[in-house]
Amino acid sequence: MIFVYLLSLPGPTIVAPPPDRSPYLEIRTHDALMFPQELEELILEHPEVSGKQSGSLGGLSRLSFRGSRSLQNRMSLDGLPLTTGFTGLQAWRLIEPALLSHLRVDPGGSESGLTPIGGHVSLQTNRGNSGPWLQMAGGSYQFQHLSLGYRSRQIQIGTSLSRDQGDFSYFDDRGTLFFKDDDQWVTRQNNARQRINSLFSWQRGPYRSQWFFARLSGGVPGPGHRQTRATAESIHLHRFSFSHRKPNRRLQFYVAQRLQNQVDPLGEWNFGTKNEENSEHDQIGISVHGRTSRQAHHLRWMLASQWNAFRGQNSPDQTGMIDGDLHWRHPIGMSFWLGAKFQQLEPIEVQSQQQWAISPGIAYSPPNRNLLFRLQSMARLPSLFELYGRSFFLQGNPNLHRESGLGFDSLWRFKQGRISLYTRTMRDLIEWDQNAQFSSRPRHRSKAHILGLSVWAQHHGFQVGYRLQGTWAYDSDKDQSPHQLSGEPIHRLRFIWRQTWNTLSYGFRWQLHDGHFLDRANLRPVAPQFPLDLHLRYRLKKTSAFLSLQILNALDQRRHHVVLLPGERLVELALADQAGYPLPGRRWLIGIGNRP
Repeated sequence: MIFVYLLSLPGPTIVAPPPDRSPYLEIRTHDALMFPQELEELILEHPEVSGKQSGSLGGLSRLSFRGSRSLQNRMSLDGLPLTTGFTGLQAWRLIEPALLSHLRVDPGGSESGLTPIGGHVSLQTNRGNSGPWLQMAGGSYQFQHLSLGYRSRQIQIGTSLSRDQGDFSYFDDRGTLFFKDDDQWVTRQNNARQRINSLFSWQRGPYRSQWFFARLSGGVPGPGHRQTRATAESIHLHRFSFSHRKPNRRLQFYVAQRLQNQVDPLGEWNFGTKNEENSEHDQIGISVHGRTSRQAHHLRWMLASQWNAFRGQNSPDQTGMIDGDLHWRHPIGMSFWLGAKFQQLEPIEVQSQQQWAISPGIAYSPPNRNLLFRLQSMARLPSLFELYGRSFFLQGNPNLHRESGLGFDSLWRFKQGRISLYTRTMRDLIEWDQNAQFSSRPRHRSKAHILGLSVWAQHHGFQVGYRLQGTWAYDSDKDQSPHQLSGEPIHRLRFIWRQTWNTLSYGFRWQLHDGHFLDRANLRPVAPQFPLDLHLRYRLKKTSAFLSLQILNALDQRRHHVVLLPGERLVELALADQAGYPLPGRRWLIGIGNRP
């Protein structure tokens, strides 16, 4: 699998981390080159992150770190977990980027707790400059956005709202396989999406409190759902947190509630059968972080506890979780750490279950050398979503057990870039399979191997990267025929160039995606994509106000020649993902605003 990638300017920055950390990507949201509509646009700036799009709805349905699945990753907001057992990394769909000050994407693991098999996304709201902000934007397909707020050292308040129809036109040439006269331009109707976020933070001395609210209605549903426009989803999230911080100690307490309404149709053929489910999730958690240093020896530790209660179909009554993490760094450059997690489930009318996992690791970074070598064991307990499902269409599997993995990372940093080599072996990998015509169910896959090489360099405002990644997956230990992990790109090429002249910034981003396959059973290729995005930003003199213009997929390249089967003739297909559905074409976006 070949993957060429490039970081954008000026916001994303590869940060040189401590020896036991991978190089993570840190982005100042307000300095991002583009006017972000979705959080995934910023997450995908990391060279080792890829996304899988929903062909039928044209939106992103999954994020992947080095071949990981969505639920193998973590996401946090201001140091507290944002995900639940039912959502995984899909929590990015709830967040308005305009409320964030910084974004950190780390494919090597989380800041605390059991090391995930995938990566960690850390969202921060309290590191921006003081002052008010206002952003307004509009674009194609009735996109509308408004964000305003104020940030200071003691208080932060903000509200952000966005909505769009998501409809797009495409040339439906699937008839070339049967009747060429069926080819025509049609309009694909998407779910109308509306999202609102509100945030209020107060800080005085070592004390800090925060209230966060998010509401999402419509849009592309999460993993496992049938990606149809008749699928309806509504999520409400409330969270209140309180923390006390000292230089070497941090105590955090939080309570959260999540309400969800889900409607799944019986396919797209209007059979008249729909399944509607309402669920409620209450969460209480507390965590303690600490660190000590003595004679150049550094020790970090974390202990967290969480209690969850559920009301709804296909969910346990309650769960209890305990996480622990210990890091020790030696002055010669050696680092050791150990993560552990215990989980107890109280299912409805079923005997309680207990699950646990541990994750040790070791890293070495020679002093005064830009080298890093790391070997770690990774583990993940099955999520509640995978164990109990959500409806007839998303059936759980209570016989699932923990995933395990072993990863090796090496890194060489130099003045103009870096070279990274990594490999991972995962056992008992959990993946969703189609259980029947209209339902899906997770199951274990025997093992999977991932091998990757990433090279990145920059010079005079131009950045270029190259990534080679291969994946091999086996259904059983006796299986001698490996399959490619579904949804993972084989080829990806990306160039970004940006220049600034006085108060005018301009540039372009060109990328190539090729080599996707839908699933292991039906190795149907996805047509290549090579969109060209143009960006223009003008800042008013002596002010912080700016005007931004963005054109996505400017060339509107949606027709390509694809070989469906070896030896068969070339067939012209629209730019498509799953089930032959095309992806959106040209889009435009214009916005105005100011930043502190």
